[in-house]
Amino acid sequence: MTCPHAETTTIAWMYGDAHDSHALHVASCVDCTAVLDLHERVGRTTARVAPLLRRPVEVRRPRGLVVAGVVALAAAVLLAVAFGTSPAPTPPATASLASPTDPFADPLDAELDDLAAQIELPADEFTSL
Repeated sequence: MTCPHAETTTIAWMYGDAHDSHALHVASCVDCTAVLDLHERVGRTTARVAPLLRRPVEVRRPRGLVVAGVVALAAAVLLAVAFGTSPAPTPPATASLASPTDPFADPLDAELDDLAAQIELPADEFTSL
């Protein structure tokens, strides 16, 4: 299509969204007339199909499928109960909470405390002078 109005103004004019004076252009333009004819054919075709689309469609579920689903669900539940339950694993033995040692104690902390005490000792000597 070579007419710049064929897929814009002409379609808008067909639906009442363009000025009525565009009818003169459509009557004299081959491209715009072709677009008008195409949309009219589509409109006639959809008008024949539209009543079929408006009728309610009855949706039926096949009973066999529902029964099969219920049976599969029951089988899954039975298998989960029969094989899925096992005694909870016992946790590994840990030190008693009443033990006198600190579980979070780190030997490095004791060494750092000793170093801090050694550093403070000379500082006390300088302050006494």
